[in-house]
Amino acid sequence: MNLPLDYIFIDTSVFQQECFFKNTGRVSKLFNLAKDGYIRILLPIITEKEWLKHFREQAEFNLKSREIERKLELLGHNESASEFLKQYNILLDSFDVSREIENNFKMYISHDGIIRIDYSFFEDAIAGVFDKYFKQEKPFGSGGKAKEFPDAFVLAALEKYAKKNKLDRIVIFSSDKDMLGYRCPLLVTQPVNEYLNNLLEERIPVANKKEKQRIDIDKLFNYIHAGKPEFKSALRKHIEQYLTDTDCYTLHFCYADIEDVSDLKFSIEITAKDMDILSVSDDSIEAVCFPEIDGTVQVTHFSEEDSIWDSEEKEWFYESYKTTEVEISSYFPVVVRMERNELDMGQDPDVKIVDIDFRPLQSSLDNENY
Repeated sequence: MNLPLDYIFIDTSVFQQECFFKNTGRVSKLFNLAKDGYIRILLPIITEKEWLKHFREQAEFNLKSREIERKLELLGHNESASEFLKQYNILLDSFDVSREIENNFKMYISHDGIIRIDYSFFEDAIAGVFDKYFKQEKPFGSGGKAKEFPDAFVLAALEKYAKKNKLDRIVIFSSDKDMLGYRCPLLVTQPVNEYLNNLLEERIPVANKKEKQRIDIDKLFNYIHAGKPEFKSALRKHIEQYLTDTDCYTLHFCYADIEDVSDLKFSIEITAKDMDILSVSDDSIEAVCFPEIDGTVQVTHFSEEDSIWDSEEKEWFYESYKTTEVEISSYFPVVVRMERNELDMGQDPDVKIVDIDFRPLQSSLDNENY
């Protein structure tokens, strides 16, 4: 994704309810979406330490649980079961549980989709937090929970982050009623299941379509800007056909008879700088670019000053022709169409010239006088 669809915050309450990083849990889905670039997860250091505390407690409890021993006891006296339990306990004693849990935790939160907010970001939040505490404003309630102060600092940091980074909103996932009662237009609370359903079913498909469109437009811009040989060759043929037509120079030579056009020499400069998109459909993109041409051409034309007029017969007694070099310097709009092929193996896009408007070029030829 070019830009994330949302910046989100996952409260510890939801982190626990969704079974931490369990593959089928919603937190795991949010982390995968962040890894793919669809969202960014904001992780204040206070919340990170809360997450790690609860994650470690649950993991250690599961690893050190006597559940395996209790289940093996159902087999009664069984040498194989006893040996298995013995080896299991040996492995468990040699296993650095705390270190492995912390390494695993760090692995989950260490990718570009996670934005960590360190302690320094909280420094100017103290006055505001204590002001809310004394006024008993959310997230402070009448219960006097110890966790209200960490929540207050986290919410203040998130609000500051939104303002500093000019975000329209940060989506908050929490089941804590005091945190849900916090009022700030930049912090929007939403049930995680509703958010995921809307994101996966509606917003991501639309975003993917827009992203594919952006990529295809960039592909077309890059193709035109690169002036690919096949595109230049096709364009050159159209230009040669137009500029070797004697009618192009009639007005330039005051409607004198044009006998021949020869020795056409020109260069084309193609740029996507002023390129405009005309239309985008599921099948193709149409755009207009403005190549510039510079060159010369030899035009053989009737020369009145070198010819002899028979005033009695009212006709030319002797007609003289001369060859004049005409300079060519102009631009001309070119409409191109690129097919939006699904199969992309790194090949150049399929770009065709749809139309060329030679009117600016013709105007430059008409207005040039010798």
